[in-house]
Amino acid sequence: MADAITLNDIAVTLDDIAGAITGLGTMMGRQLEDLRQEVSKEFAAMRLEMNAEFQSVRQEIRDARLALIDVKHCLSKVEALRNDIKEIYDRIAKLEQWFEQADPQEYPAIRRELREIQAWARQISTAAGLPAPKF
Repeated sequence: MADAITLNDIAVTLDDIAGAITGLGTMMGRQLEDLRQEVSKEFAAMRLEMNAEFQSVRQEIRDARLALIDVKHCLSKVEALRNDIKEIYDRIAKLEQWFEQADPQEYPAIRRELREIQAWARQISTAAGLPAPKF
C-alpha cells in the first residue's frame, strides 16, 4: 500500500502549505513596507516641492504688493506735481492779467521773464502729460 496517505503525510503537507503561506505573507509584508517607504519618500519630496512653490508664490505676491505700493506712491507724487503745475499756471495767468492792464512800455524785463516762464510752463505741460496752458 504504497499509495495510501497517512495522517503524518497530511500533517507534513499542511505544514508545507502553512510554511508557504507564512513565507508568502512575509514576502508581501516586506513588499508592502518597501512600497510604503517609497510612497512616503515621494510624498516627502512632493511636500518639499510644494512648499518651495508656495514660498515662491508668496514671495511673488509680496513683491507685487511692494511694486503696487511703489506705483501708488509714484502716482500720488505725480498727481501732487500736476496739482503744483496747475497752481503755477493759475499764478502765471494772474500775472498775465495784471500785465495786460499795465502800460506795455512798463516792466519790459518782467514781461520778457513772463514769456520765458510761459514757455517753460508749456514744456512742463508736455512732459507731465497735462493740457497745455492757454497763455
